[in-house]
Amino acid sequence: MTLLTTFTLEQDQFISDLPIKIEHYLTHLGAPTGRGKTTFVIEQLAKKSKIIMLCPVKVQVAQLAHDFRDNRKVQCFTGNETSNSLYGDVIVCVYDKLQSLLDSGIHFSEYTLVVDEAHKIYQAASYREYALTPILHAIHDHVFKQVITISATFQSDIFPLEFNERIEIFHKNKTQPKAEVLFYKTKKSLEERLLTISPSEGKVAIIRINNKETIKQMKVGFEIQGMRVLVIHSDNQKSSEVIQFLETSHIENYDIVLCTSLLDEAINIKNTNIEMVHIFGKLHCDEIKQFIGRCRKSSPEFFLHLFNYELNRVKIELSEERESLESLCDHALGLCNGLNRRGASMSLVVSEINGTVEYHQRFSPIRYDSGDNLPPSINVIALLAKLYTSTMEVQYENDLSLNKALIGLDCFESVEFFNSNTDEHSDEVCEVLAQVSESLENTRNLAIADYLAEADCTENDLTNLTASVINELAGEYQQSGPIGEIAQSLLKLSLILPTDQAFDAIKQNREQKVLAFGRSVQTRLDIIPIIDVLKEDLKRAGKVELKGQKAIEEYFLEALRQFAKKNGEFKNFIDKLKINGLSVQKNNKFKLTSRYIYAIIRDFTVYEEKRSGGKQSFIISKIGPFGYDYNIRSIKTSSRGKILRKHQVNVTPEVDPIP
Repeated sequence: MTLLTTFTLEQDQFISDLPIKIEHYLTHLGAPTGRGKTTFVIEQLAKKSKIIMLCPVKVQVAQLAHDFRDNRKVQCFTGNETSNSLYGDVIVCVYDKLQSLLDSGIHFSEYTLVVDEAHKIYQAASYREYALTPILHAIHDHVFKQVITISATFQSDIFPLEFNERIEIFHKNKTQPKAEVLFYKTKKSLEERLLTISPSEGKVAIIRINNKETIKQMKVGFEIQGMRVLVIHSDNQKSSEVIQFLETSHIENYDIVLCTSLLDEAINIKNTNIEMVHIFGKLHCDEIKQFIGRCRKSSPEFFLHLFNYELNRVKIELSEERESLESLCDHALGLCNGLNRRGASMSLVVSEINGTVEYHQRFSPIRYDSGDNLPPSINVIALLAKLYTSTMEVQYENDLSLNKALIGLDCFESVEFFNSNTDEHSDEVCEVLAQVSESLENTRNLAIADYLAEADCTENDLTNLTASVINELAGEYQQSGPIGEIAQSLLKLSLILPTDQAFDAIKQNREQKVLAFGRSVQTRLDIIPIIDVLKEDLKRAGKVELKGQKAIEEYFLEALRQFAKKNGEFKNFIDKLKINGLSVQKNNKFKLTSRYIYAIIRDFTVYEEKRSGGKQSFIISKIGPFGYDYNIRSIKTSSRGKILRKHQVNVTPEVDPIP
């Protein structure tokens, strides 16, 4: 049973002013943002025990390193160290550093582990499994004398371990801003609204868009209008302007800040002139609270911008959702072991199952490391992340549920909803958007020309664009703006396409579709059986002709049935996946929708479509979009076009190239 202790802060009080005692092994400290949680750890807890303090992101460690630069007792691992040697009473590092500290041979039985922004253990689990798993193991195995988790927005019912005590601290700001939620029909109307954001003279607007491509477009749009723009995301966190912001905690000489989720956690913004905060896209209400809590000395107006479809209109029962997800994990593990028993390598099987679930359910259910000699297991960390996402879906069920969730944050005076669906478009903003498109296209074309010049090539002569040159330029231009993007894209594409076709994909802006195709045909188990049958039929006859709706549907169903006969868990796995367009009926038969079938034909093949006498037919001549000669083993129908490489390409491939 967890002991609950509560405190309420007066307006000018901080956590260090309270008589808090940490007496148990596992304690959670919940407190609002800006109330001195970090100061409490460094100046109070460190008097009683040496501390290992884990932070979610490097920029937070960098900011703490600057804030406590004159305090010899605080040692921050910012990523530039050559040694794990510990000298401080308080060791500050990112989550990812814990495993190397544990492997260093140092005994931490007299240290207290502090996990800052502990909600990240489930919130970031979908993409930081290998950083977060050692934290849970260390807590479970009692590696440290005590463990304290800290967060302003923590859901203890999702956390997989039981706390001995929860200390909850409450505080209400004197002034609370109003919140507005705006809904849009189309991407164009949302983009137009975005570009109308204009802070008052001397004020700053912070805009969170968790999409770097959109940020790139909007930066150009704001600059065309004469505004000064600071961009903050993972690719530029070491730039001089971002470092200056982190060191000072102030935004100076900018009108607009465009950022991704990098700014969500534990980064202080001490400006008094933050006028407004805009969030574009669905975001868990806990994360909204974290984000606006970055503004330590401002009370900005808040705006949440959503598409109409981002409200689910479907009721979700969390207990049922948890049961369904756990069942999916069990069947995924069963299929994994079954496929392996029938001769498939475990690494390949795990990749396929995780790839399939990731595509349809946005999490990877199986954890497996071929190097640790352990069998595959259910990925508890990833399951936590998916459950957390489910709690967000509950919030976004409808207007009422979202209103209740936002009001429940206790950081808004009021919440109002507005419908921005309009067919009226501002000529001025439309002109800016047109200029943005033209500017980005020109920048991309210049980057392609610069890349070719570096490779000593022209568009009509790519002779010098060898594997070694592609690899060399990708290494040289890892984070170098537009030319770096071209270099990285060509590196990935050249793993699965001949060089001339890889370059053509870049010229035609097709790289995302090509890479998505490559991933799908190798990792999606709902696609692989169909691709395998198409491959064999194309080998034998050179084309596959499907006439009429019934014949088309039967061809796809038979491919799935044959795969299911050899792999007993396959049907249960597909059933639990809840794929839109592919299901298993109560009579244990597969059911496919026309939309699902036609999407596969359209996105995965080269085909000719005909209609005669009311009958639709398809003649499939090749696997893969755009007619390219894909160098992917799983879809190869002949030995033609095999590419021999003399140089090792240093990149994690998006797909498996033929060696």
